[in-house]
Amino acid sequence: MDIDNNYQEDYRIRLNEAGPGGRLRLHALFDYIQDIASLHATTLGIGLPVLAERGLTWVLSRVAFRMDDYPLYGDTVRVCTYTRGFERLFALRQFELYSLQSGRRLGVASSKWLLLRSDKFRPVAPATAFPLLADIKEQRPIFFPELDKLPDCPTVGQPQEHRIGQFQIDWNMHVNNSYYAVYARDWLAAQLGHSVRLLDMQINFNAALLFGDTLRCLGEADGQQFRVDGVAADGRNVFQAAGHFEMDEDVAAGQMAHE
Repeated sequence: MDIDNNYQEDYRIRLNEAGPGGRLRLHALFDYIQDIASLHATTLGIGLPVLAERGLTWVLSRVAFRMDDYPLYGDTVRVCTYTRGFERLFALRQFELYSLQSGRRLGVASSKWLLLRSDKFRPVAPATAFPLLADIKEQRPIFFPELDKLPDCPTVGQPQEHRIGQFQIDWNMHVNNSYYAVYARDWLAAQLGHSVRLLDMQINFNAALLFGDTLRCLGEADGQQFRVDGVAADGRNVFQAAGHFEMDEDVAAGQMAHE
């Protein structure tokens, strides 16, 4: 069986996906990654509608990205993706993002996905469920090969609390992972008192939150490095994030223009 392990999709940056300075918002970046992963999975015969008939679903477990540049409103981002087989209970997937306006590569990402039973959210070995996909021969790089567990985070600074509303709930009836990335970035900006732009980040999703739940974000920032953990009201660690940042000069320029 020939399996097409190449997939790409073009996303024109809409106005609601553009932040300060017209640059791509963080949640939109995560939306693109999750959307193209779903589209490619569908072409491989393992998309969400097919899995739903078998009582299964995919969930994003870990992701790391590096952005060399955030594209601007009106640009079109070409996202390319390919699988890199299975690693124990994880399915591995890689991403590359390009600007169609400049032709430059904007960034890369690596991800690990879990296949879960929809009723009890227990993991299923993807190599057992999809043995044909275990034979994909792919030599292209894994951009973040050390996508492992993160250590516990020392908590410094003021915690930031979020109450989960309907808007954050996704297909799987829990908070979509893109919001956890935004929560981590927003905690960092609040501690520094200045908007920031993430250069790279690894984020591990450890537990699910539902409508009405609360989340407390705590962490530390040192130089250009940061760590943020999200903790549920019952003490569960919901997510862990770590990466590097820079001050968002687009925001600073906008503030000066209004002074």
